[in-house]
Amino acid sequence: MKKLMALLLAVALAAGSTTVAFAANRTYVDIDGPVSVDFEDTDGGNVLVPGVEYRFPLLDGNNYFDKDSADNYTIKASEYYGSGEKAKFSDLSVERGRDGIYYLVVKAKSNKDTYYDSQDAYVMFIVTDKYVDRDDKKVTSQREMDDYNDNANLGWSSWRDVKKEYDDPTDLVGECFIEGGDEIELKDYVTTEYVSFEQFEIAARDYDYINDDEYEVDNSMPLVMAGGDVSKSTLYFGDTAEYLAKFSSTKEKPFNLSYTTVTNPDVEDDNPRADIVCISFPGKPVFAANSYLIIKDRDMEYLYEWDDGDLIELDTTFEDGYLAYRTDHLTSYIASDRPLRDAIGSSDREESSSSSSSSSRPTTNTSSSNNAGNTGRPTKPNPDTGR
Repeated sequence: MKKLMALLLAVALAAGSTTVAFAANRTYVDIDGPVSVDFEDTDGGNVLVPGVEYRFPLLDGNNYFDKDSADNYTIKASEYYGSGEKAKFSDLSVERGRDGIYYLVVKAKSNKDTYYDSQDAYVMFIVTDKYVDRDDKKVTSQREMDDYNDNANLGWSSWRDVKKEYDDPTDLVGECFIEGGDEIELKDYVTTEYVSFEQFEIAARDYDYINDDEYEVDNSMPLVMAGGDVSKSTLYFGDTAEYLAKFSSTKEKPFNLSYTTVTNPDVEDDNPRADIVCISFPGKPVFAANSYLIIKDRDMEYLYEWDDGDLIELDTTFEDGYLAYRTDHLTSYIASDRPLRDAIGSSDREESSSSSSSSSRPTTNTSSSNNAGNTGRPTKPNPDTGR
């Protein structure tokens, strides 16, 4: 695997504007850094539905930021927003997954600011060398000193000062800034840092309207109301699935049609030979009558519901050669070309739920509830896609 160091050394040897270093009181930052977020396996791309937790794998160049990278570098993530703005994320962290890959875990705030319009939000990554010999940090030549100082072309004292001028950090691509006052001099000690940004769009919470018998669901505006003359409409969730939604003529209500198609890491790790398609609906929309959820992949033969750690096999049929499941509400689903390990039947779940309810409530007229649950679990893309 190509080492991150090799990539960064290539960057450092390129044009002067790519020099990145920290001395005793100065920082030079290459904004066009190597760390990025992999959006390729999600139909929603970089769009975040407020209140939903997302989990995206990190790349160091063309490869995943994994154990090999972490052995040599630390990585930190923080929100970047301009002066006078407020934080747009309620949760933001970098975590190592079970597969050894590092993930950005992020959740956008749900508030009145996101109601009418979508918003842009930025995450800043800072990657630092873990083990650099002190002698290697020392500025020992006039040329090296000049290279650092020639890139001190902005001159602010901290990131806070930068934010006062630039609400959108993409304006800083190719620029550098100085932290501190004096210039780099011979015998100063320099620690290298690499800084990059990723842009997200936080979806609006205003309503869109379904006014036709077909509707392309857009994660950037996931709340949808059925028009008065529309009793049913086929909903298309990217290229992954479709569903014939049926609406009540007497009850108007908004539907949260947000969806994500990233792969469930627990199921993927337990079934390495299976070809898996995932689609989850965090809003768990409920419709007026049963209809078919169709998985648009002809290789899929088995369908499961993911319910808070339980993998429940569903009774399915085929519609026009595609796997289909009849339901009036949408939760979280995993389709596969082969049976998956540790799955239980829907009847087993009902019996388990009924038994648990009976043992905890001794009255004879107490009924159990079997509501399908939102996964609420972070998911990840399949690293075998060559991203």
